[in-house]
Amino acid sequence: VRQTQVWNTVVAGHRLGIKKKQQEVVGFLEANKIDFKQMDIAGDEDNRKWMRENVPGEKKPQNGIPLPPQIFNEEQYCGVRSYLTFL
Repeated sequence: VRQTQVWNTVVAGHRLGIKKKQQEVVGFLEANKIDFKQMDIAGDEDNRKWMRENVPGEKKPQNGIPLPPQIFNEEQYCGVRSYLTFL
């Protein structure tokens, strides 16, 4: 069984858009009873580095730094809003 991971941050600060996206993703996964693990990038430098390095180059924003939430199914990148792709 593959493990779905949601890479997010507990410290969204003034970025309400990030918090809202995170809530949408988590809500979707919970509503569909999809087992997942939340990976915090705010308090763990290794998590932050892994997420940033594993988002494909063509999916990164113009500044090159992807923001949470990002979704992976094990090592496979699933995107931000395209969380239906791994069902």
